[in-house]
Amino acid sequence: MHQERWLYNGIVKQHYIQLNHFFGDEIVTIRLNGELLYHESYPMTQDSKSYQFFIDNELCEIRVAKDNNDFVYHFTSHNYSTSKTGMARKQKDFLEEWGVGIGIAAVFLLILCPLAYYLLTYYQNSQNLDLGGMMATAIITQIGAEEAQQYTTRGITYRLTDNVRYKFEVNGAYYHGDIDLKPTRTGGYMTPNGLPLHEGGEFEVLFSGLDPSKSKILFDKPTSIQTNKYKALAAENCLYNPPNDVDSSLYSQFCKCMNYHVYLHYGLEGLANVFAQNMPRTQQVPYNQETFERMQNDVIYKSFRLLCKDEVLAEEEEDSWKYEELETASEGDFNAEEHN
Repeated sequence: MHQERWLYNGIVKQHYIQLNHFFGDEIVTIRLNGELLYHESYPMTQDSKSYQFFIDNELCEIRVAKDNNDFVYHFTSHNYSTSKTGMARKQKDFLEEWGVGIGIAAVFLLILCPLAYYLLTYYQNSQNLDLGGMMATAIITQIGAEEAQQYTTRGITYRLTDNVRYKFEVNGAYYHGDIDLKPTRTGGYMTPNGLPLHEGGEFEVLFSGLDPSKSKILFDKPTSIQTNKYKALAAENCLYNPPNDVDSSLYSQFCKCMNYHVYLHYGLEGLANVFAQNMPRTQQVPYNQETFERMQNDVIYKSFRLLCKDEVLAEEEEDSWKYEELETASEGDFNAEEHN
């Protein structure tokens, strides 16, 4: 004989279920709280059989099944049966489950969502360099590169393919970046704002605080050293194109004054115009003879050009006056010596 016992928590009280399987007599008995529910034949050759009964209006089931040379017994409470109690319980459990789910969702929305939104926004902003990032100084390492190069920094390997390459340092580690620029018709390279680009040039670079390998060089933000180089090139080009209304001895002072005001009022665009004032439009550079002439016709440009011309003329007159004074003093000293 084999015995099975189960406890079932009903609506009002706990219920005790008993099963006895008499192998010799091939009989199965089932009792509920001591009361006999089933006393039926169960042939040893039968594979399985189910016995159903109600507890507190809930449909319950005991299943007996053959398992090789043994038997297994399962008690199942059909909580969601078609009885009124089962339907009521199903509705109650459904509301409770959804209530818990809605409560958890509310907690998530009120507490976790703002945090998740902040982290996601921070990550996206850090990756999207147009929205911000961190700054460093980049150095142009190669111009007109043809073959791809591979770099590994702090375990991160990345490949450079564009023709202008640069590097910058972050916390003691060097990172590399590249950008594609078209060469001019003469074979050289220029920044997008029309100034010449050479290896060793220094510009600010914007990079992701989370992943410095994601970077963007800013040609409109050269370092102070690079800016001074561009000012020197503009001054040199100014001397190659002397104005007709300024004495040749005053070219240097005049160009110095002009470049100061050009950069003050027009920034890098002004230096690019001075540098490219002899370049024909057919070379398809951003600044050329035509753009320089337009700048010359600006009211602001005309005003500080007159200012620079007046300054160098005033300086010439002052130098001439000082020279005359010095010459008069020298003559006086000479006459005094002769009189003695």
